[in-house]
Amino acid sequence: MGSVRRIAFYVVAGLLVLALAIQWWVVLTPAVVWLPDGFVNDFFSSRVDDFSIHRIHRLALALSHVVVLIGLALQFRRPETKEAPMWQASGFFGAAIVLNLVIGPTSEQVPPPLWIIFGLGVLAGVLHPTSPLLRVPQPTDRRLLALTAVVAVPVVFYVFDQVGSQISGVEADPHWAGSHYQFAGEFGIHLILLAVVSSTAFTGRRVTAWMAGLSALSMGAASVVFPDQTSSLGIVWGAALAAWGLAFIVTSERAGGETGAPNRSKRLASPVPSRRK
Repeated sequence: MGSVRRIAFYVVAGLLVLALAIQWWVVLTPAVVWLPDGFVNDFFSSRVDDFSIHRIHRLALALSHVVVLIGLALQFRRPETKEAPMWQASGFFGAAIVLNLVIGPTSEQVPPPLWIIFGLGVLAGVLHPTSPLLRVPQPTDRRLLALTAVVAVPVVFYVFDQVGSQISGVEADPHWAGSHYQFAGEFGIHLILLAVVSSTAFTGRRVTAWMAGLSALSMGAASVVFPDQTSSLGIVWGAALAAWGLAFIVTSERAGGETGAPNRSKRLASPVPSRRK
């Protein structure tokens, strides 16, 4: 039964990686979102109408997309040591299901096939060899947990604001029509999830800590560079989020990345017997 479950896990994970990887325009967004309006509009013209006015929303979607893709891709080598990356992938799919149920079908951006993707994402976490999704993350790193608490308060307010905009939006708003406020809300939830999982004893949490830090750094920097974009955090809060992302990575690295990892620099010294003259 164990081998059947493992094969099923790899099949589901493989299908998800393929589904995410073929959306190359989303994967490339974090790299090209900083370029001039004319370039990004032409570059994404076959996929997105007027990309330049949706930079923050598209970046929010892309960051979660890339983080999930990385979390799944890492599972194909020693998945038992990649529990946190599995959480960073399956946890997002679970949060997306809940948020879609709360907001309801508001646009063509949430077609029925997406529900299948979300369901497979949660299923992958259940089929994982150690089933990390069935275990509640229990924080063990106080420093990372403290940093998580610091960022959680403003990010929760941001999530509620974006979800509220999506629920109460009007058809004349192109951001509402494309479920863009939902993208921003999902990013906020995902960021908190990444930070929480990074502070636990799940294996592979060093990767998740880097994903949390880089995501915050990217969104914060984008808000500083594009302060007038819809859903931007603005210059002050954007700079604060970017600084938090950098601090989270540094703190994680100082903690050694993995709970309970042995310190290889320490060696047991055997006593040297004294010589009697």
